[in-house]
Amino acid sequence: TGLGGTQRQQADAVLARDPDNWEARAFLARVRAALGQHDLAKRDLDELQQQFPDDPEVLLEVARNRAAIGDYAGAQGMGDAIKRHPDYRTPVEVLIGQTHLRQGQPQQAIPLL
Repeated sequence: TGLGGTQRQQADAVLARDPDNWEARAFLARVRAALGQHDLAKRDLDELQQQFPDDPEVLLEVARNRAAIGDYAGAQGMGDAIKRHPDYRTPVEVLIGQTHLRQGQPQQAIPLL
């Protein structure tokens, strides 16, 4: 069934019942990214960000996915938006620190990690 076959079918079934289920949509974006379909994954993430602009859980998931597809600037931008939510400050700082490390910028990462 390929990468995430059963899980992808489950996500598709969830979306058939609830097209706005952000967790299933984020999972499908991760599957697309893993399959090398970065443009489709980015489109999915853009749609999630537009639909849920103030939900910190959605924004954190979008930021993680952006980092996973190599969109480090997008991930850092999302991190800045999420920082408005104090409960999410630590996961965002870790994400941004990891992003700096992936970009070969350890000096910017150290204070965040």
